Amino acid sequence: MSRTGRAVSLKKRPWHADTSEMDVFARTHVGSRAPRLASDEPLAAVFAGTPPQVAGYLAQRMTTQPETLGPLTAELTHLANFGHRGDSLSLMLGGDRKVTVRP
Repeated sequence: MSRTGRAVSLKKRPWHADTSEMDVFARTHVGSRAPRLASDEPLAAVFAGTPPQVAGYLAQRMTTQPETLGPLTAELTHLANFGHRGDSLSLMLGGDRKVTVRP
């Protein structure tokens, strides 16, 4: 039921992001927050690809790469399949490098 008391169709799903590619954006510093939408990102993406490609790109740059690839691929695939326009995932790559991944 909706807030107005009308039945809501279960077949209608909210708008989801395009799952063909994800973008990786570098943050200017560790404390910077990602903008709400990808269109508001101040810089171009540093990498783009499918969820497994993005996971591989990020895992190579993480200090725990052997243990990270499987769970990271699963998380990015879920984000790509069910994420909304404003969804993102920010990750520390080690040291002072932070990135934001968007579907």
